[in-house]
Amino acid sequence: MSVLARKRQTSRHEHANHFVTLYEYTEERLSKMAKRKYRWLGAPIASTMNRIRDEIMQLEDTYYSNGKSTKEQCEHIIMELIRLQKPLIALWNIEGYQERRMEKWASLIDREINLLAEVAELGKGTRHMMILDHAAINRMDCMKTMSKLHRTIYSKSISLPTYCRETKGSFLMRIADEALYRLFVGNSIIPKTKLQYEAREKNISRAMNCLKSMEQPIFSIFNILNYSNETMEEIAEMITEEEKLIVGLMKSDEKRFSGLK
Repeated sequence: MSVLARKRQTSRHEHANHFVTLYEYTEERLSKMAKRKYRWLGAPIASTMNRIRDEIMQLEDTYYSNGKSTKEQCEHIIMELIRLQKPLIALWNIEGYQERRMEKWASLIDREINLLAEVAELGKGTRHMMILDHAAINRMDCMKTMSKLHRTIYSKSISLPTYCRETKGSFLMRIADEALYRLFVGNSIIPKTKLQYEAREKNISRAMNCLKSMEQPIFSIFNILNYSNETMEEIAEMITEEEKLIVGLMKSDEKRFSGLK
């Protein structure tokens, strides 16, 4: 057997063993969540991990065939792992995770991705998962305000009456997740080319669109439940402030990066 073939065979078994470590660590972290938060923050991660577990079992089962090549199966699992980034960012922000815990979780996912990439012969490993840098967030007004808005939306939405929480509250939390994630991803891109600038701009613009999508359901919730003006104004002011900060960021970006090729 060639050296490359032996290496690939070793990686095939190693990725399955390593996934057990990742799965158990994820279970352990999610088990510490408050039940009222688990459905919105923990369940999406648990559901994805269960789906990945099943797909890895199928990949390891030589008698099972779903019509896909090993490479195709590995690529699909890798994409599922990368999609964990958004729900993890939401969880880490709401729960105030320490950086060492985020780093461990992200490193376990990256290790699994890179082992699968070896099995599928997709090239050398790289870093995929990012963590929240609390110090950097606090230094940047638009990230700091978005982080606070995200936590406020969750706090208010989870405490809504059931009939409202399951509809408008759920919608608001998902939009808040997307807004935080898109701004986070956009800010993580430091453009050196026009394509990178366009990717940064696209993500930041998506965050802005999410903010605008929050306005109507928030207005409806406060009308239906007859909340105090102070509570409504608190969230409305945060959204308005964040929109202004993002506009300022995009104007600054245009001056800095629009000339890139």
